[in-house]
Amino acid sequence: MFQITRFVMEDFIDSLDQIIYIVSLNQRYMVYNASRRRLVRPTVQMAAGFTPLDLITTDNLSAWTRTSRYRVNPDEALAPRTITYQEAVVESHDRYDIHQMMRSLLTPRSIEDRDRTTRNELSHRIDRVIEGYARNHDASSGYSDHQPCAQFKGGFYYENSTMQFVLARKTYRDFGRLVARAKAGDESITNDELRSRFFELANRYSDASSPIANAFSVIDAMGDMDITYCDCGHYEHSDNTHDVRRDTWCDSCFDDDAVFCEDNDEYWPRDDAYYSERDDCYYSYDRDEDDDDDDDDDRDNDRNQPIMSYSTNVLHVLDYPSGITSSHFGEFTMGIELEMTSGDHNSNEAAESVRSRLGSDYCIIKSDGSLPDNGFEVVTSPQGLAKHIEKFKAWEIDPAYRAWNTGKCGTHVHIDSRGFTQLTLGKFLMFINSAGNVDFIRKIAGRHPSVDDQARSYCAAEHQSILINPKTAVKGKSGERYRMVNMCNLGSREAKRLGLSMDNSYNGKYNTVELRIFKASLKKERLLAQIEFTHASVMFCRVASWRDLNGTSFVKWLKTVAGQYPALTKWYGVRNVHTSTPTVIAPAQDTCTDAVPLAPSPSARYAHGHDHRYLSEIPYDDGDGMRDYANRYGLYFTFFRVIGLELAVFPYGGNDEHISDIDVIYVRDNDMWRLQEDSFNELIMGHSPVSANSVSE
Repeated sequence: MFQITRFVMEDFIDSLDQIIYIVSLNQRYMVYNASRRRLVRPTVQMAAGFTPLDLITTDNLSAWTRTSRYRVNPDEALAPRTITYQEAVVESHDRYDIHQMMRSLLTPRSIEDRDRTTRNELSHRIDRVIEGYARNHDASSGYSDHQPCAQFKGGFYYENSTMQFVLARKTYRDFGRLVARAKAGDESITNDELRSRFFELANRYSDASSPIANAFSVIDAMGDMDITYCDCGHYEHSDNTHDVRRDTWCDSCFDDDAVFCEDNDEYWPRDDAYYSERDDCYYSYDRDEDDDDDDDDDRDNDRNQPIMSYSTNVLHVLDYPSGITSSHFGEFTMGIELEMTSGDHNSNEAAESVRSRLGSDYCIIKSDGSLPDNGFEVVTSPQGLAKHIEKFKAWEIDPAYRAWNTGKCGTHVHIDSRGFTQLTLGKFLMFINSAGNVDFIRKIAGRHPSVDDQARSYCAAEHQSILINPKTAVKGKSGERYRMVNMCNLGSREAKRLGLSMDNSYNGKYNTVELRIFKASLKKERLLAQIEFTHASVMFCRVASWRDLNGTSFVKWLKTVAGQYPALTKWYGVRNVHTSTPTVIAPAQDTCTDAVPLAPSPSARYAHGHDHRYLSEIPYDDGDGMRDYANRYGLYFTFFRVIGLELAVFPYGGNDEHISDIDVIYVRDNDMWRLQEDSFNELIMGHSPVSANSVSE
């Protein structure tokens, strides 16, 4: 059922080996650091034909750790081994986390689309499956294996619980008779009595979710019972419920598991908040994170350096009284990360100069290992759009500094997630990722993953098939960090509110939606326009129809609000539609010195809307050219012969014996395989293909 692959990840700088598990089930997997007892990667779908052993590569290690310092231990590189469930539990001392991974792998993607009762029932079934698996594979698991002698209303009763069975049957029967009398018009039955008897039933048999839900729906239809079905899964008197973050909890769960989050001034679930031993209270982020390895003096020394460490949290260093409380329909804050290099100047001196000119109370300067040796990133506190424009507009930029042509510098904007509803987020994902908006996005961003190789490493596009409508865009959103829109900074509750697939483990600290599309520029025309574009895109997606999420509609909308975005107005060369005197503005996107060149003619394309970019031509080389290509990217394909043609088919339709309309098809043309257009599939589907296991001259 579950497969657990174990290997050792070797740190060849500090020699700190770490044991890694890949827990997989039905082509889905999770990565777990057994040494640190920490989930490294959320649930991910494996490519067709891949096995857990195929995932153990240098590139994957770099992605999982966000560094290039790890490799597979040479002693195990050729033979990572599969271990048993019991061995994993004994070695990691962490049965709970292993069960959590199993639970995530068993949970279907569609669970969030179902009602709460169905979700609870499904969760209970999954828990029973995991208990059974643990019992069968580890005698020390502690799960009993008694067989029930009776089942009633979703409850199981054993030989030593005959009286409980009789009591349950009587309790349900008495409640049913009471409800029947009330419905028949017996005025002696009050709402208080019905409510009291219902709570007795619900509290005693809380595991029987379906029967209790049916009982609740019956009495709720009889009048206002002042009963609330809480998000914690319990029923509570409406006067005794509590707001916990964005959910409603019962009084008991609130007392047991809710904590006051100091920096948000509201109650949060205990598991979502971070306890500070130093302050003896809870926060929305790990306030003591910097204290793990350094004492207070070391931390203060780091903050006094011109360039702080990459792990420094700007929220720990700066106050940000922006005066803005982000909301779904009002204003919202943003934080900006601008990567750059010092050029010919000393990097420490340049960092000091940049921070002093932008404002030491507005930003900090941090190191980043992905940048050149003289590189650093400017990280601002969360502020409103007006404050960011004010600061960057007044910034005197030394002409020696570099960003645009370094090949590694980007500008990332973190948007407070409270600025989004689920609908707005879905439209935002469609607007940024749509294949139809490639040229439009590329001109303001300076790069695009569909055109520029650099962009694919830092901000890949979403699978086009999910961009059908806002709901599917949110549900299908990738949990990868290096995407055009990155959601990995969200906590689980906020991710759930926004409707994201909970197949991914959202345990971020900051609750921001990060826009990673921009190539860093130190030209004011582009820099200011990029900042305003981020804010304007959210506002546009709030009001635009999801069928009008394109560049033309965006510019038309911008004309109606041009006064709010002066830099963006100049960028696109538009004027306010309410201006009575016509004006002509030369678009900065054409006149800016770092204007984006025209996209080169494509040597590859996304065939049939799939997320893998297929080369238009692949050398034939006795068929091995196609095999090498498929093996390189972990793709499955098959050879066919039909109407005198040799085909190489990637069967996205799910059948490797017949051709479907969404398969990716190459046709052999002498010494080349040539990728076919979508229309070719319809022409070939009417003919019977013959499988060809080997292709040669």
